Amino acid sequence: MKYIDTPQDFLNEKISPEHLDILYKDKEIRIYVPKSREASIFLDGDAAWCTSHDSKYFVGKGNDLGDGVWNEWNQKAVLYRIRFKGDKFYNQKIRLTWQFDGDFSWADTESNELWVLGRHKPFNLKILYSRMPSKSGQQVQKHELILEDVAKIPKTAIKIIYDYQQKMLKKLDDGELTFIPK
Repeated sequence: MKYIDTPQDFLNEKISPEHLDILYKDKEIRIYVPKSREASIFLDGDAAWCTSHDSKYFVGKGNDLGDGVWNEWNQKAVLYRIRFKGDKFYNQKIRLTWQFDGDFSWADTESNELWVLGRHKPFNLKILYSRMPSKSGQQVQKHELILEDVAKIPKTAIKIIYDYQQKMLKKLDDGELTFIPK
């Protein structure tokens, strides 16, 4: 698995460094915020996330999402990408979509999502477990795996994510938040 550690790695892949924020990295985890669709596609690889694929990915699935979905989500949320190194799954990654209105969702690479509406904290496991479906089965197991990954995120990284989200909200309030389309 290739980990992106520096903006130079993006330059080597013909993606300029202004398309990515590297929020956190240690020997076990990397946290990124893609700021362009190209960066999202590169980071997410084979993940079934609508912001990570060109429209060809969705042809035959009833959707032709293309740039519109990337632009829509990128303008109403920060799209955090969290990649784990040395996990039981070779290419383990999850995403946090944290909307500016406070709603958020966690998802695995198969797009199994756990949505939480309202201004709750995305790292509060008690809240997250309380929002899981009450039925047993495969969906609950997939949500539990997502939350196991959330629990692995170091407190230092969580603080960085909270600070970054606050910075983005301030930029939005000040009219300074700009996006890099496609």
